[in-house]
Amino acid sequence: MEILISNYKKDDYKILANIASKTNDEYQIENLAGIFTEIFKLNSTKKCKKPLEILYNKMNCGIHRHEIIRILIENGVLSNKLKKEIKFDSYLKTRELVK
Repeated sequence: MEILISNYKKDDYKILANIASKTNDEYQIENLAGIFTEIFKLNSTKKCKKPLEILYNKMNCGIHRHEIIRILIENGVLSNKLKKEIKFDSYLKTRELVK
């Protein structure tokens, strides 16, 4: 999947969402979060919402959650549900994103 960092195409979000949906192993979820955030840092798109939200809802790593939220905000797709939820995030930097 690292190849998508530099070769992302507009419908690749579907592949990423599918992979995120099927992944339940905590280690693999963290690995995907690192790759997905790199992909969407370099490839700004509103289509990042679905795959990133799927991962966000499966993970407990504050650093990766922070990156996911930051990317969702930068792309203008942060849902109201997550906006309300991150006010209570355990990671201070994430809570500060909603101010």
